[in-house]
Amino acid sequence: MSILLHFTMHGARYWQHRKHGWQPCDEPPRTNDPVWVLTDLAGESFVDVEVPPLHGRDRRDLIERQLAAHFPDTTWRTALRVRSAERRQRHAVPAAPMATMRCLLFGISDGKKLDAELDARNVSIAALNATSLLLAGIGQDPQLPAELFIVLPEPSGLRIVFLQHHRPLLTRLAPWQAQAETQTQTLVEEIGRTCRHLESAHILPRDQQAAATPPLLILGRQAEHAELETALAAANYTLLASPAAWQRLQDNSDRPLFDLAMRKQPFGQLAPLARRRHHLAARLRKPALAASLLLAMAGTAATAGNFMEYRQLQQRLAEQQATLQQLNAAIAMLDQQHADLETNPALLHQTIRLHARELAAPPSFARYLHALAAILDEPGQVPLRLNRLEWRLPDGQASLCATSMPAADTPNQERLAEVNITMQLPEARPASSRAATLQGISSRLARLPGTRLVVDPARALAHATLQGDTQADNREPHANWCLALVAGEPLEPAEAGDTNAANAADQQP
Repeated sequence: MSILLHFTMHGARYWQHRKHGWQPCDEPPRTNDPVWVLTDLAGESFVDVEVPPLHGRDRRDLIERQLAAHFPDTTWRTALRVRSAERRQRHAVPAAPMATMRCLLFGISDGKKLDAELDARNVSIAALNATSLLLAGIGQDPQLPAELFIVLPEPSGLRIVFLQHHRPLLTRLAPWQAQAETQTQTLVEEIGRTCRHLESAHILPRDQQAAATPPLLILGRQAEHAELETALAAANYTLLASPAAWQRLQDNSDRPLFDLAMRKQPFGQLAPLARRRHHLAARLRKPALAASLLLAMAGTAATAGNFMEYRQLQQRLAEQQATLQQLNAAIAMLDQQHADLETNPALLHQTIRLHARELAAPPSFARYLHALAAILDEPGQVPLRLNRLEWRLPDGQASLCATSMPAADTPNQERLAEVNITMQLPEARPASSRAATLQGISSRLARLPGTRLVVDPARALAHATLQGDTQADNREPHANWCLALVAGEPLEPAEAGDTNAANAADQQP
């Protein structure tokens, strides 16, 4: 909600911007609502002073003293920042070294009435604009002449602002008659009085021709009257067209000056900081709250992952504690059972280890017998006779199959059992057939899961053949194999059938 206080010579009036434009307020605004202030008082004035080329704090202190000297009875005063006008003036007239600088001061000498109104209403100010400053800001348009009069007819009075080199030097508020038949004559007369005052102040030359009179820029609906244009032409005044920015405001608003006061401060802020502290605090509060909310959201997003990990760790810890409690309960129950058995716990532990190592660890004897029978009873196999089958659970330090090969030759493996097999070979068989029979049996035995063929007669026969001593080996009627069953994949019943299939494949050429 936009509220504006229009303070004129006739008093103060509050306006509120609504859907259908600006409407006067019957009740004073609430304390928390910021108010934009627009003044149109006779005490508004410009002072153009010369200051030495100082900078920084020295310049600020000197300007403060100049303001206090020219406007001693008011706090509504400031030094105008007319950068564009100063640049244009420096380009037009080059400054000499160590030349003095021009400083433009502005103040409202009758600001006590404004202070009384604000204190009585306890009003928080958002910004304060003077009508003279707004008109001077319009005159900063580079498309306008550097020297001109800006006139604004209002019910409160006729405001006239004079600019030279785009710098406002004079502002005055003249009486303004409400009768339409006298308005044109009053406007021409007041412009003439203003020109004579400027000539007396040596701002305009006295001997200038009528054609050299600064042109006029009249704002408002009166500038559209043909009678006004005729009267100004008769008085040798040149009337300028309204700038495009002002024309857009006038087309879209019933009070364009109010909209302009709400939008910008062309020369900086005129209101003291003490009057604007509530509005500034409210403006800073919103970004601070938004930043706090963003930080809170970022912190929450950053810690969400850590929080989920923490929850998972807590759940795993709770599960481990529950498992530990169950194990402790089981141990306590076992201890109680041991106590009930009246048996030495050390002896019981030794018995359990012995059972696991000697009884439960060895493989199934029946399964290996089934696998050996499948190997020996293979279709197409030469008839063989099993003379001896020895199943032995060896000591861990004993040699393998009673040979010179130590148990250390089976690294990272634990021997579970040894199987010694002695078979009677058929007589009157050629040496090649005998060797093929031995090689087939050895290859099938070596493929049994979890076994290691330690004594292999086929390998011994091949070694004897390389040395040329085949007669002694051929006369031997028996063949002996020794298998070491090591810890590994157990032999399942289905693997016996797979062994038959592998054996049949070995018989194929």
